Amino acid sequence: MSHDEYPVTFAVDGPVELSVRQTSGDLTVTAADTTDATVDLRASGPHADELIAQTTVAYRSGTLKIETPKRLRGLDLGRSSVDIRVTVPNGSDVDAHSASGDVETTGTVGALATKTGSGDVATESCTEARARTGSGSVHVGRCASAVVHTGSGDVRIEQAADSHVELDTGSGDITVGGTVSGGHVSCASGDLELGAVDGTVELKTASGEITVARAVQGEIRATSTSGDISVGVAEGTAAHLDASSVSGKVRSELDETDAPAASDRTLALSARAVSGSVTVHRAH
Repeated sequence: MSHDEYPVTFAVDGPVELSVRQTSGDLTVTAADTTDATVDLRASGPHADELIAQTTVAYRSGTLKIETPKRLRGLDLGRSSVDIRVTVPNGSDVDAHSASGDVETTGTVGALATKTGSGDVATESCTEARARTGSGSVHVGRCASAVVHTGSGDVRIEQAADSHVELDTGSGDITVGGTVSGGHVSCASGDLELGAVDGTVELKTASGEITVARAVQGEIRATSTSGDISVGVAEGTAAHLDASSVSGKVRSELDETDAPAASDRTLALSARAVSGSVTVHRAH
């Protein structure tokens, strides 16, 4: 197909499964209240026409597949790239791989699975986010669960909805708003910041600070080689503390109390710092 034949529209029956394999260029997916799936391609560079002509777009049995060529009859793509814009019904699943380019979804998609070599990932809302980037940040608006790995880039979840998370970055900060119900969060170099914890969570950073604004109940295991650890305990929660620092201060601002009743909310907090302070206080 040529430039002039896009955008192309397919009549669909409900949410679709969108699969995109892209070599170079940005992908934008819009989930909307629609009964159509629309694909628009915009290529640039010296081989733009060839890229458009050799890009595959096909819809069959609820699956929309888009694949750009990795090479053009042996030619180096050079600065040529294809930007892809797709509109699908709300709740559609998205599976997107991009060697070099950003991936963005707006509206509410279903399960989101992305992999980028060099590019950022951003989604407004999804039921499940699975993202891996070599060099790029990941920004999730709202999700029920998230598994994210970045070699170099920040990870930010605006609103975790009692979410289980597995988040890891080699170099970058990790920030999670809302409530985390369980999981593991770690980075080699960067700060970890969680809005609320209501479950069992392990937090690790080699070089950076760990902050939990509000711990409701469950178990938190926090470890920082070089950086401070700060945990706010919710009012009405009884906390059992096991905290230490090799060369920093350990301070608890909680009042000592009797053993909690069986019906009380409880928190088991283990905090280990090598070079940094540990502070436990009541959540504001």
